[in-house]
Amino acid sequence: MSEQCRHVAITVPGLEEAEEYYRALFDMQVVTREAADSRQLPHGKSWKDAHASGIDLYMLALRRGEFVLALFSEVSSIDNESGAPRRPLFIGLGMPPDEIASVRARCGDGEIWDGDQFRDRYGIGWQLGTGEFIGSGDARGLWLKL
Repeated sequence: MSEQCRHVAITVPGLEEAEEYYRALFDMQVVTREAADSRQLPHGKSWKDAHASGIDLYMLALRRGEFVLALFSEVSSIDNESGAPRRPLFIGLGMPPDEIASVRARCGDGEIWDGDQFRDRYGIGWQLGTGEFIGSGDARGLWLKL
């Protein structure tokens, strides 16, 4: 296979603080900041702008080189059945379409697919793709209005 790890997604208790921490620690740049409905904060807007507009952000993505670290708000990731925080783990692999098709063919009944991503029997989300990681606003025109 010629895959490459493109992104990893984790939950954090304080999204804004985690952004500051990981940006400084790994010298990363912001790719996207998004609300739970996938609308993206416009580029050039800050946490201050989101707070002033009463917008709660749910996820953000930071990039260093080809690698993206996606952070999800633990507070916004509450399981409706148990009331406990969910700790989703997503791993994004870049691979050609024929390899994505091969992975899909090897999957059994335990894997649930949604487009080019699936959750495996252990609860890990695998996002397989051929393009660069971008935010929902850039990909689908879903922008927050400030």
